[in-house]
Amino acid sequence: MRRVLLSLWLLTTTGLPVARAQSALTDSTHALREVTVKTDRLRSFSAAHKIQVFDTLLRVYRTDNLGDLLTQQTPVFVKSYGPGGLATTSLRGSGASHTAVLWNGFNLQSVTLGQLDFALVPLASTDEIAVQYGGSGALWGSGAVGGAVHLNGGVPAGEGWGAFTRQTAGSFGTYAGAYGGSWRGNKAAVSARVYNQYARNDFPFRNTAQFGAPEMRQPNAGLRQYGATSDLRLSLSERGQLDVHYWFGSNDRHIPPSMTTGSSVATQADDFHRVAAQWKRTGNALTLAVRSAFFAERLAYRDHAIHSRSRTRSSVTEAEASLSLGNVLSANAGLHHTYEWADVESYGNPAVRNRTAAFASLKARDARERFTGLLSIRQERAGPAWVPPIPSLGGTVQPFKFLKLRLNATRNYRLPTFNDLYWQPGGNRDLQPEQGWSQDAGLTFKHTFGTLRAEVDVTAYSSRLRNWIVWLPQGNHWSATNLQFVWSRGVEVTAKVAQPVGLLTLTGTGFYAYGRSTNEKERFPGDPALHKQLPYVPRHQAAVTLGAGRGPWTLLYNHRYTGSRYPTSDETGPLPAYQVGTLTLARSFTFRTLSFDLQGRVSNLWNAAYQAIAWQAMPGRAFQVTLFTQFQPSTTR
Repeated sequence: MRRVLLSLWLLTTTGLPVARAQSALTDSTHALREVTVKTDRLRSFSAAHKIQVFDTLLRVYRTDNLGDLLTQQTPVFVKSYGPGGLATTSLRGSGASHTAVLWNGFNLQSVTLGQLDFALVPLASTDEIAVQYGGSGALWGSGAVGGAVHLNGGVPAGEGWGAFTRQTAGSFGTYAGAYGGSWRGNKAAVSARVYNQYARNDFPFRNTAQFGAPEMRQPNAGLRQYGATSDLRLSLSERGQLDVHYWFGSNDRHIPPSMTTGSSVATQADDFHRVAAQWKRTGNALTLAVRSAFFAERLAYRDHAIHSRSRTRSSVTEAEASLSLGNVLSANAGLHHTYEWADVESYGNPAVRNRTAAFASLKARDARERFTGLLSIRQERAGPAWVPPIPSLGGTVQPFKFLKLRLNATRNYRLPTFNDLYWQPGGNRDLQPEQGWSQDAGLTFKHTFGTLRAEVDVTAYSSRLRNWIVWLPQGNHWSATNLQFVWSRGVEVTAKVAQPVGLLTLTGTGFYAYGRSTNEKERFPGDPALHKQLPYVPRHQAAVTLGAGRGPWTLLYNHRYTGSRYPTSDETGPLPAYQVGTLTLARSFTFRTLSFDLQGRVSNLWNAAYQAIAWQAMPGRAFQVTLFTQFQPSTTR
């Protein structure tokens, strides 16, 4: 059953043939189960969370970005301004700054904005992605309110050396590539890759903001992107190990106008260097780890007379110990320090903040692992102020082999960003951290009915967040204040089936998500936003993927529905719901030590006209062809 479910998961999310899927994912987990990745706290102390993992299947999406992947494969709503434009997330009704993004365990959320642009995270830069749904502030700290996205680099599993190339060409002047190599010996392993992308993004659209809805081409939307990553692992001794990760990226993009403004000459350049290292010593019962990271980022924005520049620096250091007492009890404890620095013209002077935290977790389970209990706590000091203790309590129960239940309750928080505190005018140095509680309850049912394999997961959640920071008019400018109290609640249902029919393997997977996210406190007397849905949070989302595989051939069709959203806080002027279909055909070839995967994709198959963000044009039907070539002369251990 496990092999079939793994095949189903890969088939319905990648487009690779079933036979290749079975061999590629025999050591991986799939959605709706606890995921095995390199971040120990995620692997060991998140069993009560719903987690969706992407690892080897990223080969198919290697020339896409993280926002594209989440849009196609998860119930996360991605607020996209179009190809090459800004892409942020609303995870379980939360805001863009409430999704933590961790690269090899280190948070990438901007110290100035508190969020990450998912359009600037190419999938070519990472080897594993895991989406953790629900609050997890006790494990990951500030910002992990709606959930967390984990990005991890890796080294090759097989001995010897290998190489790959990936080339993509598509509509609207899109060209992308990724090239990499790897080597592994007895004491060392290394992998490196470079990636690049160019796109004009000059797609045609009808401008419904103008009289007669004339057809136009998207102006000033070009994108140039390139970068490199490398991962190194050294075996220092029989039990000691050193891992080093490096990521450089450069993004130069033009910012297109909205339908209502007509023209734009705005550009934005983003460059960054990220380096991380971890020393780890594994004992029979005790494991020690020390890790550190340094991030340097630069942003330059130009628009007519506006020339805005900002620079940020941050460093993170952690030390932790993990103790395993047989098969029934394990514990983790550690210390964390973050230094943040930003030089932004609108601050007046560079801003600096030091954050120190202590964290601990305890996991208990019975010998048969029918029951698991989890307890975590975090205490943080940000500058001169203490954040209230952040506890988390959860567990799983498996009364039958085919049924698993999970419960989780946690306190969450988010610190004000530097823009919230220091922007002139409007910054407020007296802001309090956002704080609240969230709860999850879920069940997973898996069973085999003859040759039919089925899996269903149902999750209900509720999250209340006080002191939500909002910017409101104050005189002739806007100012940040702790005024909003938001209640997010909803249900997510995921289902999967697989059925062999002769030489074919037929598969189906889908989800439905219902979410309400409302403001439960008046920001001012007569506030029209009271009890109304937050902007750009759809109440209904659904998707289904149907697949058929035979030998080296795979055919997939994905159809996604996104419900109406309100661009304003008082539920006026809703954006219509939209549906987008994607068709993928893939064929694999093997010649001696070379393997090839050729894939064709038609996005927005039905040429739907829609807007994810008000008055931001989205492309119609688009075509893409990708060729992946891999050379692996040696066998895997």
